Amino acid sequence: MPLIGSFNRLGYAGVALVASLWAGGCDQREPPPPPSRTAPPAPRDKSARTDPVTFVGGQTCAECHRQQHARWRGSHHDLAMDRVSPQTVRGDFAKSRFTHAGETFQFSREDEAYSVSVTRPGEPPRTFPIRYTFGISPLQQYLVDVGQGRLQALSVAWDTRDKTEGGQRWFHLHASDRLAPGHRLHWESAAYTWNSRCADCHSTAVVRGYRPASDSYETEYSSIDVSCEACHGAASRHVAWARKKAAGSVDPLPNGGFSASLLAPKERRWVLGDGANIAHLVGGLAASAELDACAPCHSRRSDLGPGLGNDFHDRYRLALLGDPLYFPDGQIKEEVFEYGSFLQSKMHLRGVSCSDCHDPHSLELRAKGNTLCGTCHRPSHYDAAAHHFHPAGTPASECVTCHMPATTYMVVDPRRDHRFGVPNPALSKKVGSPDVCTGCHTDRTHAWAQAAIVQRRRGAAPAPSTPGDALWLAREGQLGAPQALKAIASATQLAPIIRASALEALGSYPSPSMSQLVGALGKDAHPLVRRAAASAAASLPPEQLSRLIAPLLGDAVRSVRIEAASSFLGPAASMLAGDDRDKLQRALAEYAAVREYDAASAEGLVDLADLARRSGDRDEAKRLLERAIAKDASFSPAHLNLADLYRERSDSERSVRALEAGLKHAEDTAMLEHALGLALIRAKRHPQGLKHLHAAYRASPERVRFGYVYAVALFDSGRQRDALQVLEELHARRPGDASVLSVLVDYCQRMGLPDEARRYTERLEALSD
Repeated sequence: MPLIGSFNRLGYAGVALVASLWAGGCDQREPPPPPSRTAPPAPRDKSARTDPVTFVGGQTCAECHRQQHARWRGSHHDLAMDRVSPQTVRGDFAKSRFTHAGETFQFSREDEAYSVSVTRPGEPPRTFPIRYTFGISPLQQYLVDVGQGRLQALSVAWDTRDKTEGGQRWFHLHASDRLAPGHRLHWESAAYTWNSRCADCHSTAVVRGYRPASDSYETEYSSIDVSCEACHGAASRHVAWARKKAAGSVDPLPNGGFSASLLAPKERRWVLGDGANIAHLVGGLAASAELDACAPCHSRRSDLGPGLGNDFHDRYRLALLGDPLYFPDGQIKEEVFEYGSFLQSKMHLRGVSCSDCHDPHSLELRAKGNTLCGTCHRPSHYDAAAHHFHPAGTPASECVTCHMPATTYMVVDPRRDHRFGVPNPALSKKVGSPDVCTGCHTDRTHAWAQAAIVQRRRGAAPAPSTPGDALWLAREGQLGAPQALKAIASATQLAPIIRASALEALGSYPSPSMSQLVGALGKDAHPLVRRAAASAAASLPPEQLSRLIAPLLGDAVRSVRIEAASSFLGPAASMLAGDDRDKLQRALAEYAAVREYDAASAEGLVDLADLARRSGDRDEAKRLLERAIAKDASFSPAHLNLADLYRERSDSERSVRALEAGLKHAEDTAMLEHALGLALIRAKRHPQGLKHLHAAYRASPERVRFGYVYAVALFDSGRQRDALQVLEELHARRPGDASVLSVLVDYCQRMGLPDEARRYTERLEALSD
């Protein structure tokens, strides 16, 4: 069984559930920043001076930018985090008590000191000082000091909404789950550690400061909240330039001393031409710099750590449109924030940026309701019953109702989908995504809604969502998936994130034509597509992978280089020579640095252990895996890789014991049942092995590998009919899976079933390129 790493094939955890921003309105003083420190290195224009750029704090910016600072005060960003005080705390700390899943939280206040006492059955109470507030509306969380520089966000939060809306109460963020200590979403887990999961998006210029030797933190920030330099960058050079300019000294400096220039609204005009119903952009800068400023905290992504480059994709690895984050048609499912949705939109492709709709300092919308949309979409055409099908002035006639439906996260926090999609009831019915029409008309069917749209549009049906169809076919293992994915990945008129998602999914269907497409799209202009090419290529034969992906090891964008290096964690690496081999070594060094940056997590430790094992240091690999298990015993890959390490040492008994121990704690028990079944069969304990392989298949029948391996084990043990039944179940569930059809052909031939063998052969041939 192959070793499993969190980056290479599992993907990063991304932004934690508590890393969103909330806001409300209480006045507060900006705390004095700690001593200014040097910003992370970034490439600078050669004409710029080489003196280190440092952070100066928002108060310095306010000296010249009073209006912007005034609009920022009280905004989501201003109130992202603050020290506890009677002015900042909204929760009821008057001896309030809240119990969830056997854990009781007693909130207390003494003068200006706030604390929480946590009690579990059979354990003495533990009291933690509360140091900071976290957000303010519609909920406020609290950060507790648990020692060693580590702050944890409590999963019990205060609902700051009005009582008439159900607010003014304590509630649990996972009310429907019983999260015992050790669970990955328990408040004491790494998912709720402020230093590594929340700080970057609630404070400015954060340096994580993790110390692996002591498993502690020395985290720093320049401003406690999301201040000016969180978006504009370190401002010391700009301040020096501005002061000289004010004194009459001419000192040209690119972007006024910043690493990039954000958009100036006065330079961008959206113009509705004569006869046009949609505006077009006149003048102004490209939106990329502004999007790069907003995206890090408004996206589901993993942090690659400080490094050279200002491009978003140099620092972060954006999650694509996969399950379970998005529905197949691209609608939001889990908490993904806004950026991944916005990248799918026609608005993004046409040059719309965040500040076209939102004031970048107050974060408020620039206009209310349909008036905002009407600045670019002619109201007489779009804000009319002929378009939205509902009486004017009703909630159903609002643009956002149909084009930006909201999903509620964290129990009380609705977020709007920034995909700006068009309702398509037929597609929603097919792929299982929400449908805004039947979401309101709950007594009606999808077919009714589809027919109503066609009728009102005089026979014009909603445009079919080919990307949604293709991604659904791939997720469900249906016939035609490879062909549909290839068409989407090749369609240059589509958004790069959609093309990249299709290309990454195509990695499950290796073929000669897929290989050609990977080679072509490895040269695409967009880094998401090139990254997806590197990911998809990992399923190709080593000689093809090394030929096609070697150029990406020297890509200009770090996330692409690291993805390429990840794909070379196998036999393909030995096929590189000369300059390509040197590029691989440099890319692997970057990959290792990324995982070192995440060494506070079990995921990072598992990947570092994999690198150590590949370099021949199995003792270090074992040490790292044991650390990962100690840090997060629920993380299944740590147990799997430790068991595989023992197997490589021909110690089958310890391999089995490692998996048995993992079953007691891990969340993904199906994965461990599967691995344990294989380990027992290797140890010649076939009955026990079959039992665990069966348990894995029944627990997770959608994973083809589990059923496939179970069927092979049944066949080899003489239970041929049972094996055939399992394979037929798999084929019925995923008719487009060639591996299942191949073994069905083989087994039917060996069992003397020529008609069945012929039928499955015909289906297999129909799947070929």
